[in-house]
Amino acid sequence: MSKNKELDQKNLSTEYRAFEQGREFGRIEGMITYQKHLIDNIQKENVKLTEKLKTLNKEPIETVVDFET
Repeated sequence: MSKNKELDQKNLSTEYRAFEQGREFGRIEGMITYQKHLIDNIQKENVKLTEKLKTLNKEPIETVVDFET
């Protein structure tokens, strides 16, 4: 192999490794972003459900008593 071809192979190998590292980093970044999105949605849903629970707790509770049993 000539010296130029060896350098080209090394450069390609280095560039490919850099590409793969960047792609892996992008996957991780994407997963983190998706998880943040899920957390935000869960927190918003939690606020809505908490408010709904508060309104249900404020309403008078109807008790049914069955004297026949």
